Amino acid sequence: MSSDKGMSSSLDQQKPKAPIDVLPDDILLEIFSLGARSTSNTSFSFRVSTICQSWRSLAINDPRLWTALSVIITADVAPPPIPTGQSFDRSLAFPREVLISERSGDQDIDFSLEYESSGDDETEGFMEPHYLVLSQCLADIAHRIRSFRATTFDWPEMYHLCAWLKGIEMPRLEVCHLVAMCSEIRVYMPTYEDVLGPVHLLEYAQDDETLPVTSQDLLQRGTLQYPALKYVPCAGIPMDWGLFCTLNLRALCIQDQPAMERPGTELLRGILSNSKDTLEVLELAYAVGLYDEEPGDSPISESRLTLPHVKQLKLTYYHPREAQHVLGAFDFPALCSVTMKSHDEDKDSSIVLAELLQYVDVEQLLDVVLTGISLPQEDFPEQEVNGAEEESLPLVLRFLRWLTHGNLHKLVLEYCCGDFLKFMNYRHESGGREVNLARLYALIVKVGTEDASVGVMSFVRDRLALGTVDGVYVGPVLERMIIIVKPNVQEEADSLGDLKLAKDGVFLFCNVTLMN
Repeated sequence: MSSDKGMSSSLDQQKPKAPIDVLPDDILLEIFSLGARSTSNTSFSFRVSTICQSWRSLAINDPRLWTALSVIITADVAPPPIPTGQSFDRSLAFPREVLISERSGDQDIDFSLEYESSGDDETEGFMEPHYLVLSQCLADIAHRIRSFRATTFDWPEMYHLCAWLKGIEMPRLEVCHLVAMCSEIRVYMPTYEDVLGPVHLLEYAQDDETLPVTSQDLLQRGTLQYPALKYVPCAGIPMDWGLFCTLNLRALCIQDQPAMERPGTELLRGILSNSKDTLEVLELAYAVGLYDEEPGDSPISESRLTLPHVKQLKLTYYHPREAQHVLGAFDFPALCSVTMKSHDEDKDSSIVLAELLQYVDVEQLLDVVLTGISLPQEDFPEQEVNGAEEESLPLVLRFLRWLTHGNLHKLVLEYCCGDFLKFMNYRHESGGREVNLARLYALIVKVGTEDASVGVMSFVRDRLALGTVDGVYVGPVLERMIIIVKPNVQEEADSLGDLKLAKDGVFLFCNVTLMN
């Protein structure tokens, strides 16, 4: 019997260890951390920690594995009830969140809250008390939050989520991403029409009696409260933009604000003045206020604020004057990507294109996206002109010629007037044979009507004809071309065979019109 026991013990000793058991703890931690970051399953760390004793011990004891604080709200799962007693233990409602907060030590926390749509009638899983309790939990760790990403059904929920964060310093906060899923309806409203007031986050400390009135006042407070803040995307959330300013902002994206809640150009100038040496991305979608502007007003070019490092500019506007005021108020010497989107494709956007030509170095643009840009229809000039006489050329032709002089990489035209395509087939200089944008790398065209689809096919056939010599196409060839049209031109498109205008070209036929 003893001999059997000895043999068993000897076999156990000789049995090779599993590879995972011989890995150093540091490598296990890296594997664990990588897996936790690369999955959307928020229970990953809990599930994987049960695989083996070594991992379980690491998961419990190492704060580096407890830094992702994710909350998913769904109407399918009822949240726990919130007692009304003053001594309520928050861990009863949010046990996982409290546990992560405790075990993360002094590590940076990445917080995210997602609203999972049911697809039917939208019902909110969390009620006001749930958001307030969660807000208290976040207030306890506010000094360690590195990223704050929250998506709620509407903005009042965001108000309650941020209620306990008002006035609290968040020295490690780098990203603040706030989104209300119902944000698009706000574009049509004058105000938020609610007594709650703005969401009290990103507001710099101020005295109760006097508010900061200059950007320097805001800067002094901002360096103390949010010194690391770099990225601020905000959609459909009421903010007191007059109390927002930061020193090292890299990207500012304001979207879907009611007409009377949008910051005007002077306020935008104050917000951005202290980040003018760091800002790289500026996106304003229904976010430029015109309520304090006279209809004919235009910012004076001498007072323009230079943003030397902004490379990407995206403007989505309800009225063309919104884009006009931004282009007139700021100088973008390093700009290489521009997106202009009009809310109403039937509204004349000539002033926007004119302002681009006046204030932007169009020749250095690499990517241009135009959506819903409508212009008065113009004909080809009766005679070829160059030099100073080019000012008399149609606006679209002048715009395309300047793009042709540069190194434009990609052009996207969505629901735009047909003149853009028509004038692409016009010679880009007097006496030359090369059409406009002959060196373009990629072209994407999307139209929403049958008439516009016919116009696209005319562009394709004309460009093929202009580049064909003795029956052989020798004209400019794009690397990529995507054309999205209505099915009424499918037969004509199929008759072209291989699309010689591009190495990788495709027609897509769609019956649904979608504005991105």
